Amino acid sequence: EVSSRAVRENGRMVAIQGILRDITDRKRHEQELQASEERYRDLVENATDVIYTHDLTGRFLTVNEAAVRVFGYSRSEFTQGLTISQLVDPAHLDRARQSMAAKVQGADRTPAYELLTRAKDGSPVWMEVVTRLLRPAEGIPTIQAIARDIVYPVVVRPSYVLGGRAMRIVYDDQDLAQYMREAVRVSPEHPVLIDKFLEEALEIDVDAVSDGTRVVVGG
Repeated sequence: EVSSRAVRENGRMVAIQGILRDITDRKRHEQELQASEERYRDLVENATDVIYTHDLTGRFLTVNEAAVRVFGYSRSEFTQGLTISQLVDPAHLDRARQSMAAKVQGADRTPAYELLTRAKDGSPVWMEVVTRLLRPAEGIPTIQAIARDIVYPVVVRPSYVLGGRAMRIVYDDQDLAQYMREAVRVSPEHPVLIDKFLEEALEIDVDAVSDGTRVVVGG
């Protein structure tokens, strides 16, 4: 990095004074940061999960290719005025608003939750959503979200249940919607967990105890 100035005597330039500063480390750090940002962009763009950011009014700021593929909107449609309220089914809009309000009030992260959304053609898309609040050093806070399309069949259960009658295997949107209505009616304060169901798999229950160091398996 070079800075210089003219040296004058009696109004006439007689020399140029220069200062050279070694900025090798700074340039290396800038290159490493650029490479890291490019890797992050590649990761986001190639992710199978929907990744997006929106402002605190719900207006989309950025979306990845998966969002375009799942919902059928172009990237420009997303970022030129489309909002969360236009994607989320009206029956689930309060849940999305509650999550956003919790973050504004100080909760950086909230548990994953399920939302019924609608693609551009009106078809239902069930998503499992994880969001967090981004607070830049300068500028306005935004919400970053990762949403996973729920592919059937899935196992659904209330978060306070490990197994038993409250668990159910669902195979389509209608069954899932019915289960969600029943779960909300019975226990509205507990989220519902949704997991991929592995067909033709063998399930084995194992009892074990641990003191934090050693694990003893019963039987």
